[in-house]
Amino acid sequence: MGHHPHVLQGIERYGRGVIAYSLGNFIFGGNERDTYSTGMFEIRLGARGPEYAFIPVGIERWRASILTGGDSLKVTGSMRRLSSKFPKSIFNNQE
Repeated sequence: MGHHPHVLQGIERYGRGVIAYSLGNFIFGGNERDTYSTGMFEIRLGARGPEYAFIPVGIERWRASILTGGDSLKVTGSMRRLSSKFPKSIFNNQE
C-alpha cells in the first residue's frame, strides 16, 4: 500500500496480490485544503477468494463521507483512468 505522494494513484493486480500505489489523503491536517476527494480500498475475504473495491470518499471541512451519484462516478472514473496503464487492475473484473 503506497501512501507518500498524497494524491490518488492507480491500483493494479500483480501476481497473486494487489498494489494500491496511493489512496491520496484521508483526513490530513498537514495542508490548508479541507475539502477534496480521496478513497478507501476494501478487501473482502470469502470462500471464493479475496474481492477488492475502491470506495470514493469526499472530505468536506475535514469530515469524510462516502460519495454517491455523480461525485462517486467522477472519482471512480479518475481511478479507472489512473489504473488503466496497468495490464491488470481491480476495475477489469469489477462492477
